Parts: sequence; structure tokens; C-alpha cells
Amino acid sequence: MLFALLGPGAQAPTELPAETARAAWLRHDFAGLLVGSRRVVIQLPGGQPASTLSADQAAAVFHGFTRRAREVEVSVQAARIVDEGQGYLVLRRSFQVVGASETMVQWVFVSYQWEGAESGGQPRPARAVEVRIVQ
Repeated sequence: MLFALLGPGAQAPTELPAETARAAWLRHDFAGLLVGSRRVVIQLPGGQPASTLSADQAAAVFHGFTRRAREVEVSVQAARIVDEGQGYLVLRRSFQVVGASETMVQWVFVSYQWEGAESGGQPRPARAVEVRIVQ
């Protein structure tokens, strides 16, 4: 399941962190992409089953996955709040593998959740709970 529903009382953030996620992926700053996350479901291309990892472990996996890639462009294709307490981003990444001239494209789907409000009524920031990369 790509998105899980949260309980009642969840408030939507005013926007999803689309630019933060785009810039983090472009810099391969995966800790920045997963800031505030505890556990993250990840799935990489190649038919591997999805895994649930700590945010630190997921960041390490993404570093390994991208270590030989040079990002050409990362763009936000969609950013949607789909229900109370959940939303998603779609990033399109164009990259070259070190030593190759061909530019490849992958899609990065990031599912976000948020719960309740902080003191003062401000919605809590969205946190990534799932990241799937597809060709």
C-alpha cells in the first residue's frame, strides 16, 4: 500500500516539501530528504521487494544506489495532498552513470504523512514514510 491513513485530527501542512526534496535528491542529501522520518519503506528498481528501514539505513541505501550517478536534473512532476494526513511527491531524475554518456531517467515517488498540530495550531511538518524508485 503506497499510502496509509492516519487517525482523525490530522491537519494538512500548507504545502509538501517539494523543493526541499528536489534539492536534497539533486545533492544526494538523503538525510535531508528523510528529515523527521523514523521508519521508511523503500523500493529500488529491479524487482527487489520493498523494505522498511530506519531513516539512517534508508539514507545509506540511497547513497549506495546513487554513488556512481551524476544528477543531470531533478524536477518536481507532482505534489499532492490526497487525504487528511497524507500526500505525495513525484520527482523525475535524469542522471548519468560515471563513465557513460547516456542520460537515464527514473521516477522517485515519495509518500508523506503528518499528524496533528504543534502548539499554536500550526500543522506538523510532513515526513517521508515511503520512497519508491522506478525506471
